[in-house]
Amino acid sequence: MSHLVLSAIACLMAAIIMVRAVCVLYHAYYKTHSRGKLHFAGFGYSYVAFGAAAATALVYLLTNHNGYGQAAIWLFLAASAGMILFDRRHRR
Repeated sequence: MSHLVLSAIACLMAAIIMVRAVCVLYHAYYKTHSRGKLHFAGFGYSYVAFGAAAATALVYLLTNHNGYGQAAIWLFLAASAGMILFDRRHRR
């Protein structure tokens, strides 16, 4: 595949992850979180880290770093985007 197509695929997968992280954090509210403030903070920070990891993976892939880590980055993006797109939990 051409570099342009791979870059577009990487951007799409990273965008799915980052948009989902923002949407989850936007709808989160500590007063309705049933497990306490510490659990809520951990939940929020994990989604911030999830979005940051997607952004970092995208930058890594777009700057053409070659090596064994690149396959792991592609797998991370594909698995994370698939997990979000095909989540079977009920929507609120």
